[in-house]
Amino acid sequence: MARIQQLGLVLVFLLVFTACGDKSDETLHNLYEEVVPIEVVIQMEPTVIQPGTESLLRAIVLQKDQAVEDASSVQFEVWKQGDPQHTWIDASHISDGHYEVTYTFTDEAMYYVMYHVDARGMHAMNKQKVPVGDIPDTSPEADRAETSQMNLNTP
Repeated sequence: MARIQQLGLVLVFLLVFTACGDKSDETLHNLYEEVVPIEVVIQMEPTVIQPGTESLLRAIVLQKDQAVEDASSVQFEVWKQGDPQHTWIDASHISDGHYEVTYTFTDEAMYYVMYHVDARGMHAMNKQKVPVGDIPDTSPEADRAETSQMNLNTP
């Protein structure tokens, strides 16, 4: 008889703990479903950049197609192809999720601009090539070299 009571007690404990486990798994699942990544659109004005001319670099930060007004950090990293020296510039919040900075590209060359955005517990970054002046596009090998060099030049 004691054995049946022990078995019954074990079954009760298993049912209680199993039921509690299902609820916490459901709660965790709901938390993960609600995480929506931030999106960043980069714009440059003018669209064709000449050396020595001031340019506007703009990051538009969105989440669920809504402007993100509370980014904790928006920076632009700018460098000339093949140059180990990278310039980091803090962007200012303007409005409607727009964060901007002005920059003057000094030489006729291929440059890279990478944005770094920290907002709502997430980090987004991406780079794009920016031809300054009348120069030909570069090879994929040069782009790979810039990517590996880029990882060594964090602030």
